[in-house]
Amino acid sequence: MYVIETAGFQPDDIVKNGNQFTVGNGVFGYRGTLEEYRAEDLVQLTMGGVYDRRRDGFEEPVAFFNPLYTYLRIGGQILHPRRFPPEKHVQTLDMESGLHVRRTVFQVDGTDVSVTAERFLPAQETSMMVLRYRFSVNRAVDLELFTGIDTKVADGRGPHLDY
Repeated sequence: MYVIETAGFQPDDIVKNGNQFTVGNGVFGYRGTLEEYRAEDLVQLTMGGVYDRRRDGFEEPVAFFNPLYTYLRIGGQILHPRRFPPEKHVQTLDMESGLHVRRTVFQVDGTDVSVTAERFLPAQETSMMVLRYRFSVNRAVDLELFTGIDTKVADGRGPHLDY
């Protein structure tokens, strides 16, 4: 088993972890960022063979909208690790199966909120991206789950999409 793992959350590791935990299937590539992340956190979904050239002549892959954008809000607080530091955090990539897993525990006003997310891009069905997002709390609280397509795009030298 070939597993890469990092424990603890370091906000400055956003570039390193995004590169280190990238998954792909030959058609799509998705940086190893967390589900709460947006363009400013360097989320990127790319498609093989889709490139653009900007004014300076540099050619790069085009980044697309993020279809895996997901976060929790509890007591008006969005649980974003860069703005609300987690108590525990582990990120892994099983290179044999292509499975990216993150486990994060937040503590909000005495409530433990555990998040586990697993994602992979199946090689057998290259038009799919799979995300399994689970959360639990240690007591009854009002909690909101938000998920959808984030239309902010992290363009390296872009923008490449006019929308």
